[in-house]
Amino acid sequence: MIFFVNPQSYFSLAEYDFNLLKNLNLNKEKVRYFCSINLPDRITFSNEIIVCKIFNYSKAKNSLFKLLSYLYSLFLITLDINKDRPEIIHLQWLKFPPIDYFFLIFCKIFFNVRIVLTAHNFPSKKLHKFFFFFEKKSFLYADKLIVHNHEAFNKIRNDKKFMSKEIFIQPHGLFKFDETNEPISEDISEFFKVKRNSLVMTFIGSGGYFKGLDILIDAWKKINNDKKNINLVIAGRLNLDKSLIQVLENETTLIIDKELNDNEVCYLYNMTDIVILPYREVSQSGVLMASFGHQKLVICSNHREFIDAVSLSNSGWIFDGSIEGLLEVIIRIAKEDNLVPKMRKKYDFEILKEKYSWKKAGKVVSNIYKSLKDNEKANQY
Repeated sequence: MIFFVNPQSYFSLAEYDFNLLKNLNLNKEKVRYFCSINLPDRITFSNEIIVCKIFNYSKAKNSLFKLLSYLYSLFLITLDINKDRPEIIHLQWLKFPPIDYFFLIFCKIFFNVRIVLTAHNFPSKKLHKFFFFFEKKSFLYADKLIVHNHEAFNKIRNDKKFMSKEIFIQPHGLFKFDETNEPISEDISEFFKVKRNSLVMTFIGSGGYFKGLDILIDAWKKINNDKKNINLVIAGRLNLDKSLIQVLENETTLIIDKELNDNEVCYLYNMTDIVILPYREVSQSGVLMASFGHQKLVICSNHREFIDAVSLSNSGWIFDGSIEGLLEVIIRIAKEDNLVPKMRKKYDFEILKEKYSWKKAGKVVSNIYKSLKDNEKANQY
């Protein structure tokens, strides 16, 4: 048996788990999927994958209760490890790295399990040094390490401590949000009704320095308000100052600063023309994969992952990461009426489906599991 653990299995991360798990080739071997209680009910699996909704920390009111809730969830997993004796534990995210690290040590020493970790955003500058220390130790402790692209692979390999670590590149597949019965904010639906015949660009996701939202905002401020043919939506958990929102919002700009439900995310991807990703740092991007899944054009900063994908598929524009660079691209799109239709005609969706294939992703992970099991059998003789 394999234990697949993702405490953050909601929104795009739930879609990631769903697509990866359903593309594993394990010859009917059982997988226990330990996930968040927020996993959408519409996500269902075959009988080989047993869903265990146990992570409830997101509903806790303060940090202490979140921590206690998380510890209790790990305790429940430990009870199942003792009962089912899995050969492999695959962790997708380390929510509390110090706790996760000692949990992995405990599992390996007392239950002799093999550890697989997926490094979605590693190495990351976002973590406090204390948490980064334990995240790094966890990745070093794992039997196998998974990253999503060559840029992340090379960053980790450049660290001498990881020179002997087995690291595998698993492509991040495309995914498309489906409509649900959840309500759509009236502000969103009304904005798109009014702008039905004009171009809309959208930033989707969380704010923060590494997402480069300030780059987009500063570039947008410099665009003349008389450009009625081009509009901007910024939506997600942004944590923007209310006074800034009041300054920005006008008839061409909509700011939605809240946690979006799946139906709102689906609606935004379906209705927008171009998705903007002005990120300062990236090792993988669910927003990029969803943009491609919805066959949307993109404007991206000049990171290797973005450059490779956009140039391969003619799916948008790359800028140099500066305010002026993004402004130049937006103004060019606003001035050249035929530019977006031309880009849509060049868009090669088939090559994206081939490059970012969930079947490929499932094959990589399945082979990792198989190699660990084969080694375990060999050690028994």
